Amino acid sequence: GTEDGGLAKFNLQTRDFRMKTLLHNGTKVVNIQSLCIDGDNMWVGTYMNGLLKVNCETLEIVNQYPYLNTNNVVCILKINSCELLLGTFSGLFYLNEKTKSAYKVPGAENFFIHTMHKDAEGQIWIGTFSDGLYKLSNKGHQFIAEKTSFSRFGIGTIYEDSNDNLYIGTNGTGVYLYNEKKSMTTPIVLSEKGQDNFSVCSIKEDYLGRLWISTSDGLYCYDNRKGAVAHLTGENGLPTSQFNFASAYKSGSGDLFFGTYQGLIYMQPKEIVQEDIKLPKVLFTGFKTTDFESGYVKDTLILNHHQASFSLDFSTTSHSSLGFIWYRYRLKGKDQDWTLSKGSQRIQFAGLSPGTYILEVQASFQNNIWEGEPTTLVITITPPYWKHPIAYLIYMLVLIILIYFTIRWYRRRTSLRHQ
Repeated sequence: GTEDGGLAKFNLQTRDFRMKTLLHNGTKVVNIQSLCIDGDNMWVGTYMNGLLKVNCETLEIVNQYPYLNTNNVVCILKINSCELLLGTFSGLFYLNEKTKSAYKVPGAENFFIHTMHKDAEGQIWIGTFSDGLYKLSNKGHQFIAEKTSFSRFGIGTIYEDSNDNLYIGTNGTGVYLYNEKKSMTTPIVLSEKGQDNFSVCSIKEDYLGRLWISTSDGLYCYDNRKGAVAHLTGENGLPTSQFNFASAYKSGSGDLFFGTYQGLIYMQPKEIVQEDIKLPKVLFTGFKTTDFESGYVKDTLILNHHQASFSLDFSTTSHSSLGFIWYRYRLKGKDQDWTLSKGSQRIQFAGLSPGTYILEVQASFQNNIWEGEPTTLVITITPPYWKHPIAYLIYMLVLIILIYFTIRWYRRRTSLRHQ
C-alpha cells in the first residue's frame, strides 16, 4: 500500500510492480494506510475512503462498508473471518461483516489508534499515537479498552517474537521489552545515542531469532540472545535511513520487506549473517602529530615531549557484513575505565606527561560482550633533555662536586684561621 500511488502488487519472480488505483464512489483511492489478507481477498484501510475489500488477483473492490462511521482506517486486526478491529484517527472500531454492524470500542473512543497486535494468549494490545498502550477485555459481549502500566505515550509498533516476548516500539523514545504480569519495562539499547533519538516503525524476526527493527534512523538488527546490535543506514546501501510506520512484511520463505520514504526494501536474512567468530585483534593503522605522520604502528611507540599530543588510527582486518563494530579502549597509566566507541576508529591524545603508558583496544560485534585479549601498544613519552634521567644524574654529580669543593674550601679556610 502506498500513500500516493494506490495499490502496488509485487511479483517476486519477475521483480515487477503492478500498480492499481482503486475507484470508490467515483473517487480515486491513492492513499493506502493498511492491508489485511482474508483468503483470496484483502481488507484495505484508506485515508478519506474508509474500509474496502479487494480481490487479491484482480485488485477490484468486492465489498464496501457504508455502516462504518469513519473515512480513515489506519490499521486492521482480523479477529476471525467476519470480525475486525479497526484503528482510526478518531478511535477504535469493532466491525462485524456478517451482521453488517460496527461500534466504537469504549475506552478508546477518541484516540488516534496507530497499531494493534493479538498475542499468543489471545490478548489484544492497542497502541495509540499519543495516549500510550491499551489492552482489550471482552465484557458482556463487547470490547472495552483499558490503559496498561506502560509509561511511554507514542506507540509506533507492537511485536511478539517466537519466544512470546512483547516488544513495544515508540515514536521518539526507542523500543522496549514489556512484561505486564511482572510490571517490567526494559529498554532495548540499539544506539549509543540512547532511547530519545529515533522512532521505531516496524519489527520483524528472522530465521535466527534476530529482530530487524526499522526506525527513523535506519535499520537495526538485534540479537537478544547475545546482546548484539547491528545498524544499517544509507552508508550500507539502503536508499534512505527513514522508514515508514507499520510498513513491514515477512514472507513464507523468511524474506523481509520494509517500506521507506524512497521505496520498498527486499532482503533475505539468510544472506546477511553476523559473524559468530571472534574478531581478529585490532591493528594500529596510522599515527599523526602536528608535524609528523606514519602508517602502521606495531608494538611500541616512542615519542619526544614535543609529540605528546597526537592521534592514533586503528582497524580490524575483518569487516562485518552488517558494517557494525564496537570498540573500547583505555590508556593504562592514565585511565581506569574503558571508553566505548561505535564506528569511530581514531583516538586523540593531548599533552601526555612524560612516562610509559599501555594502550589497550578491543573490537566486538556486541557492545557488552568482549572476548579475548585486547591489542596493546606501549607508548613512551620521553622527557625533555633537562628532565632526562641522565640529566638528573649530571645534576647530582654537579651537586656532589659542588658540595665536595664547598666542604674542602670551608676546611681549608678554617685551617688557615687556626694557623
